[in-house]
Amino acid sequence: MSKTNIWSRVFFALAFIILLILSFLVIQPFVTIIIFTIILVIVLKPAYNYFLERGWIKGRKRLAATVTLFAFIILIFIPLFILIQITITQLSELTASFDPTGLVEQVEAFINDLQFTGELLIDSEKIKDALVSAMEAVASFLGDMLLSLVSSIPTLIFTVIIFLVLYISLMPVYDELISKMEETSPLGQEISSLYYRKTSAMVSSLVYGIFLIALIQGIAMGFFYWLAGVEFVILLVLISIAFAVLPVVGISYLTLFVAFVFALQGEYVSAAIVLFGFYGVVNWIDVLLRPRLISKEAYTNFALILLGILGGMMWAGFLGLFIGPTVLMLLVTTIQIYQEQFAGEDSKVIKTIVSPKNDIENPDNELSKSE
Repeated sequence: MSKTNIWSRVFFALAFIILLILSFLVIQPFVTIIIFTIILVIVLKPAYNYFLERGWIKGRKRLAATVTLFAFIILIFIPLFILIQITITQLSELTASFDPTGLVEQVEAFINDLQFTGELLIDSEKIKDALVSAMEAVASFLGDMLLSLVSSIPTLIFTVIIFLVLYISLMPVYDELISKMEETSPLGQEISSLYYRKTSAMVSSLVYGIFLIALIQGIAMGFFYWLAGVEFVILLVLISIAFAVLPVVGISYLTLFVAFVFALQGEYVSAAIVLFGFYGVVNWIDVLLRPRLISKEAYTNFALILLGILGGMMWAGFLGLFIGPTVLMLLVTTIQIYQEQFAGEDSKVIKTIVSPKNDIENPDNELSKSE
């Protein structure tokens, strides 16, 4: 390689790095929405491919992308938005009608009725004050959240416009863009393709294996709450979905709490229905569906996924739920690729570098070899 070519490559590399840094500074305010758009494109790609081959849409990429987005909004986003609105309403009603006196008396009577305990002195006033403070905090949180939503409407509209432009532009050319990135990657097409498959598999598996299962579990548990006679069913459905998404937490804690409240009130049949609903039906949804929804490409140690989810959420908020596990899985993939592709050659190079030094420091080795 001539000196001219070397300097050309150095200049090109420096220019590329500088432009990459400047480009990141330009798009930094929109990084979150860009990541969200990429995640949604990966998740909706199978639906987009389906619409692209159907009837009057066939071959019309932008139209297929638009129909896919509308289907997602109608089937997922709008019902979820309505569910959240109803939940906020029910939570407000629950906060307004909440009377801690009856609950404290029921807890006190339940504890004192246990045969293995003596008469217990419970400070009812302190418990009432704590419960009232907790409900006031919930009401304050809801009020602040609503005010925040109202004040952020202009920003939200601007963000939605950017998302729509990114989505409509990216979805039709997504496969071509990935193909070009694999071809130009210095790692080679095979390794680059492996990275892409791992990334898309992890994102899809997190959506289908966490959110979809959580949604199904929450709705199924809601049926048993309704059957048991729970008053604020939709509120508990949304809380169940949120708990099912969180790793380690799950729905079991909420189920046990609801069953305990029923038991305090002497409604043992309702408590049994709730417990049976979770342990007899809902708990098995995860066991049966998760292996079918999580891709083998995305399989990694559960501890790493847990650390990725928790650490990612602490670092990047909601989107960290996807970013954290994906980054850790790609790190594991990188180590595996290094072991398979480069470790053998690097060990030989290191031996050739280290061996002469050892021979100089230990000349007795050469004498022993000659003998």
